[in-house]
Amino acid sequence: MITVLFVDDEPDFLDLAGDMLSRYTDFAVDVLVSPEEALEKVRTGFYDVVVSDYDMEGMNGIALLRTLRGEGNTIPFIMMTGIGCEHTAIEALNSDADFYLEKGEEPGVMFDHLARRIREAAHRHLTAQALKQANKKLNLLYSVTRHDILNQLTIALGFVEIMKNRISDPSELRYMEKIERSSKAIFSLIEFTRTYQEVGIRPPAWQYLAGTLRGSVASFDLGGVTFTQDVGVFEVYADPLLEKVFSNLIDNALRHGEHVTAITVTAGLREDGSLSIRVEDDGVGVPASDKERIFERGRGKNFGWGLFLVREILSITAMSLRETGVYGSGGRFEILVPAGYFRSDPH
Repeated sequence: MITVLFVDDEPDFLDLAGDMLSRYTDFAVDVLVSPEEALEKVRTGFYDVVVSDYDMEGMNGIALLRTLRGEGNTIPFIMMTGIGCEHTAIEALNSDADFYLEKGEEPGVMFDHLARRIREAAHRHLTAQALKQANKKLNLLYSVTRHDILNQLTIALGFVEIMKNRISDPSELRYMEKIERSSKAIFSLIEFTRTYQEVGIRPPAWQYLAGTLRGSVASFDLGGVTFTQDVGVFEVYADPLLEKVFSNLIDNALRHGEHVTAITVTAGLREDGSLSIRVEDDGVGVPASDKERIFERGRGKNFGWGLFLVREILSITAMSLRETGVYGSGGRFEILVPAGYFRSDPH
């Protein structure tokens, strides 16, 4: 049974909506003329879907929707209005409405259409919630397992250290050192994955590029390396781990650039309508034969997880990453953001 709250300040239309939707045996429908009262009702968590008019006394449908979303309420929301204009539709969808429908069709057709959208929104929401819960449980299991493995590795490394101090035979000592290196490599890999355990778990969001870069570079002791950025007022739609993407690229330059003295991040539009974000350094660069191999899992330090995961994070919102620098002149990682996934003047 799908519980539906229908909100409209026109009593006659509200009566019609209640009667028409009651024909569907999988719906339980409540109707309200007051959006303020509807807000309180929705906060109880009883309903699966909200259907709301746009033009209402006091609080209109957009204000109702934005209030709910501002409180973190993700209940499916369908805007249904007689004011059929493109601006209203865009405003509703940008405010995170699930669907926007216009009144005015023959009632039977109109409410059949609405019923399909209600079912679709409810099903999609339930699927998303189930996936969220599954991810939460997997994340918890992973955290507990990682904790236990790290404890056992710490114990193993401790005994290795004891044995190294007791062994005098060089050949036996060499075997102990191999065990120690392997254990430390496992330790480093598990610690490294801690940073990326939430890849894709939280939904993408609009992120101010300049602010994200400030957060990325703040964790580094740059020493004598200068860092500059010129990315304008661009925002990008990306996984919340975008800051880690830039941290990894900056760390890559510092670790592998050999003689890096400057790191620069710039952003600009391309002729094809995409946005190019470039992270450049004046170090040694990457040989042509390695430009694609460095993104493979199992390459480089930390078993190659760094750049491999950076690509995975970016791909969640259709962004790509490539190395385009000239070997001997410096490294240059270029992120390509397709149209629709960036904006320069959101307000």
